[in-house]
Amino acid sequence: MLIKNFAKKSSLSIAMTAVLSSMAFAQDVSVDAIEGDVDAASVQSLIDPASYDYPEATQLSGYELVFSDEFNGTALNPYRWNSQLRWDGEFNGERYEYRVINGEDQLYVNVLSEDEEHQEKVVSEYNPFEFDGSTLAIRAIKNPLQTTTNKKTWGSLEEIAAQQTFLSGAISTHEKFSQKFGYFEARIKIPSATGTFPAFWLLHENQVADGTQRTEIDIMENLGHAPWYIYNSFHYFKNVTESNFGDANFIKPEPSGQVYTGTDYSEEFHTYAVKWTPGSVVWYIDGVQMSEMQNDEADFEELYVILNLAMGGNWTNFPTTAGGLGRESSDRFPSANDLVEFNNPALEIDYVRFYQAK
Repeated sequence: MLIKNFAKKSSLSIAMTAVLSSMAFAQDVSVDAIEGDVDAASVQSLIDPASYDYPEATQLSGYELVFSDEFNGTALNPYRWNSQLRWDGEFNGERYEYRVINGEDQLYVNVLSEDEEHQEKVVSEYNPFEFDGSTLAIRAIKNPLQTTTNKKTWGSLEEIAAQQTFLSGAISTHEKFSQKFGYFEARIKIPSATGTFPAFWLLHENQVADGTQRTEIDIMENLGHAPWYIYNSFHYFKNVTESNFGDANFIKPEPSGQVYTGTDYSEEFHTYAVKWTPGSVVWYIDGVQMSEMQNDEADFEELYVILNLAMGGNWTNFPTTAGGLGRESSDRFPSANDLVEFNNPALEIDYVRFYQAK
């Protein structure tokens, strides 16, 4: 497990207090009116002290708690989280290059960014992370910065911010916490809205230039127009080189990577988890096993955690046989009607708790 020394980032915490104040002012909300522990974001621990108030958080048989966040504060804790999506070794925003992946339609607002341009142009416009004292909501809105309908897949902040249809958020433990094997759980309420693509997943730390196998375990994915279906999956890439993204491999869990129980998972919070042991990944919803995979390709490397709310993209627009909208290509999300009906959906997170075997 990777644990870094974060003492050098104390100045960032002070900076984020100012950012929170400016964002609250911009959205006509006073900081004093935000419920929750205002000091929670400055706790320099991978385990949220509030977790010890919940006996179940520390009583998972055979495991010890190594990372948690109960989201009882008023801002993201920068010692636990990044607020940007890192994709296969590249950062949106690092080297001032922004990337659009999977044909998605959102720009992720990086509230913890050290890039002054991002803070001034994007963070001051909108903060997708809402705290109510017990949960975190990642909320998407129509992008007020959009001025074009370009479809560039990478470019400067100015170019990508001007073309994406929505603003949304992502949090990850990249370079904060990563682990090989363990039990990873989050209590989540997914949105029920056409075009939303919420996810809770594990991803590799390697860059393409490292030339090594790369791994992804998807704990929970959903397409918002069908909140009755939860997707479990495992991906890995072989033969990675600087000039080759890698040969994609997908292993579908048994009995199915598409979980259907008749439950509308957007109506309430549910716990989603994986137990990852050598040669095995088992997926759970509310403590009940849903699917499993036996394959030692999952044993390659440590993985870090991501939770995000994507909007649109290629999968959303797949045929109904693949879980997508099943609409004609001329009616790709977001259509004009989709935008009229759009109502600022949110992925709500009650807690995250990650464990390693004793």
